[in-house]
Amino acid sequence: MSTATATTRKFTTADIALAAAFYPILIDQAKRREKITYGELIKQAKSRHPDDPEVQAAVAVTVGRKLDAIGACASAKGLPDVTSLVVNATSGECTRNFPDHDSPEAARRQVYAFDWSAVADEFDAALAATLAAPASAKTSKKPAAPKLIAEFEAAQQLYLYCKHTEPKLMLNPLVQERKDDIVALIRRGSSPEAALQQVLPSN
Repeated sequence: MSTATATTRKFTTADIALAAAFYPILIDQAKRREKITYGELIKQAKSRHPDDPEVQAAVAVTVGRKLDAIGACASAKGLPDVTSLVVNATSGECTRNFPDHDSPEAARRQVYAFDWSAVADEFDAALAATLAAPASAKTSKKPAAPKLIAEFEAAQQLYLYCKHTEPKLMLNPLVQERKDDIVALIRRGSSPEAALQQVLPSN
């Protein structure tokens, strides 16, 4: 996969969330030097994250964008492209293009030859979000006033807080209903916890 292609794509919160679920599985596959099908990747992710609605709703046809996020993050860290391990169950080969390599098989040879023993299996969502930001946002010399964090970053902060600190909130319909208000507060500097306390009614 081309880094240039990946870095110009705007990843959604769902893309990043699912990439975070898929990444450790692909690292395990890399250590075992084994390919994995799209269907098996989703199956394992759902098994590992039974309470994550984003993961449970995943379908094979949308996996490509999530793999692009993983590939962008891996490239930025100087790691081989583990997304080359994900193949079609029928053909046994990738259904995505790898213009930075001669072939997906060439990419896999790099993956298999790499020593993954010291590589953490935690996906760097913050790095992926930065890579996904439009190039103009990175190169602009004029600071925004007032300075707000990106809506994407604020949504990701909310998602990670709910997932790791308050899992029950991920199923709270009021959180989804007032998500825009919560994200707006986070963009202006509130922590996810503070934003939730301001928007949700107290018990």
